[in-house]
Amino acid sequence: CLLLGGDTALPSNKRRELAARRAAPQACALRISVEGENVEKSSAALCSKLPSCVPGQRAPVSLVKMVLSYGLVVSYIIATLQTFVLLVQIPRSNNGFDLTLAEVALRCCRIVQLGARC
Repeated sequence: CLLLGGDTALPSNKRRELAARRAAPQACALRISVEGENVEKSSAALCSKLPSCVPGQRAPVSLVKMVLSYGLVVSYIIATLQTFVLLVQIPRSNNGFDLTLAEVALRCCRIVQLGARC
């Protein structure tokens, strides 16, 4: 909702709540203007409603799990590809393929082209 439409897509009470959460705790008083209304709150009232500044505390647990899962999957893919590149570069004297980086890239491009035709 926030990514697509910004604060305008939210109901006015939700916008007030979000504005209160974003407020600086150092302010003596804060004037929030929502749809022509002016609401004044003291910093003490705002500080009691603000969560502590621990990183990731505001993010939902499911979002944190999803980001960590995505990072692990991408890391696994990168490690697998890097291992493949290193293995095909083993010299022929050690029973390897002895491919250069250019040959590995060329062969990978051919595989992708063959896969696109199927």
